[in-house]
Amino acid sequence: MASGGGRGGLARRLLTLALSGAVLFASTGPAQAVPSAAAPGIDLTGIAEAIGRSVTDLLPSDSQLVLDGTTHDISPSTLWTRFEGPVNAVAGNLAFGVIDLSIPSVGFPTAMGRTYQSASTGAGVLGFRWTWSYGITVSEGPDDVVVAWGDGRQDRHTETAPDTWDPPTGIHDTLLRSDDGNVRLRTPDQTVYRFDSDGRLRSITPCAV
Repeated sequence: MASGGGRGGLARRLLTLALSGAVLFASTGPAQAVPSAAAPGIDLTGIAEAIGRSVTDLLPSDSQLVLDGTTHDISPSTLWTRFEGPVNAVAGNLAFGVIDLSIPSVGFPTAMGRTYQSASTGAGVLGFRWTWSYGITVSEGPDDVVVAWGDGRQDRHTETAPDTWDPPTGIHDTLLRSDDGNVRLRTPDQTVYRFDSDGRLRSITPCAV
């Protein structure tokens, strides 16, 4: 995220203001990246330190997450389902999102909002069945890893060999094991999402190797 003046500096200041308020915001799906060689990406640890808060204040704890994969096929970012307004025509669940803050910036747009998913069985920082864009998490099981996105969609990646996982049908993301032992996720556009040992999102980097 840009640290200088101009539009990038304004985006940074507004992001800090939003995170320091009484309500945290989210986007309606996985964070959208605009790759740029000049952009370092988003570091949630740096954001938290800038406003005098802990990253754990911004992200849900393990006890708040119920990851069962049930929302994989019926979420706003699911390409193969259909919504009529906020209602999913396949399962009948209610899912809607609101963008609360959106400002163009270098590398990644500042886009924060919130999503309600009636089929969700978990609670995050915004309450029961609510998610937000940077509340992306991974949960490792004995033979799979479930990725929970900002719109409530959960993708179950099945382990086929040690530290090797196959994504669910229709998803082309790749899970990798970092040198620190934590999981990271790489999307087809080469955006990398890094997570800590508890599965909480720590950073998003465009076009990372």
